[in-house]
Amino acid sequence: MSSKLTLLTSHFTSLRLIWSRSPHMSAEVIRSLKTGHAQPDPATCMAKRSAIEDEINTTHTAATAPGFNNGTTAYNSSNTGYNGSGGTTNTGYYNQQAKQLLLKMPGITSRNVKYVMDNVASVYELSQMNLKEVQTLLGQAAGKQLHDFVNQGL
Repeated sequence: MSSKLTLLTSHFTSLRLIWSRSPHMSAEVIRSLKTGHAQPDPATCMAKRSAIEDEINTTHTAATAPGFNNGTTAYNSSNTGYNGSGGTTNTGYYNQQAKQLLLKMPGITSRNVKYVMDNVASVYELSQMNLKEVQTLLGQAAGKQLHDFVNQGL
């Protein structure tokens, strides 16, 4: 767990973690961080979201699908992907943060990142794969690089 947190914080330098002993203490820390800032207005947020969704829908047609896919970011022009049950599904939008994290890992390239995201449900699932599964997904050399990186001890 600590190795994965280290990986996240080293590659995403603007990422900040709040670690506390209890949920109550976490709430207090967040409350103190919000001091001096106005509460977000739900109507304004929904209006901005609707405008963005309208723009996306007029430019691309896409449905959400499993696997690093949250329906809100980068467009995948191939529009086909693995749905986890042996068939394909229409995937149009990938979670950009997950994509950037994957691209920082050895063995993952701009050429295979979408394939990985279409075939693996999450970064956690990828981290739990054995060497043979990762090599089947990425090839022998790239699979070994990724597997060794994810499973190295700190």
